Amino acid sequence: MIELAEEIVRIVKAYSVGDPDSIVVVIPKEIHERLGKHPKGQKFLVKIDSKGRIIYEPIRKEVAK
Repeated sequence: MIELAEEIVRIVKAYSVGDPDSIVVVIPKEIHERLGKHPKGQKFLVKIDSKGRIIYEPIRKEVAK
């Protein structure tokens, strides 16, 4: 089993929006700066691991060759 290194960047707060079952979680500026800004409308895979952690992974568009 491979263990990945983790680093706490910031504590963020979830906000309710519109539909009572929807919330928004902000991606901190530090993450944008380190990983490159995600364009408006960026899509993410949302996963949950065996520890109950939520993982957001950007879906990268493949460049046509």
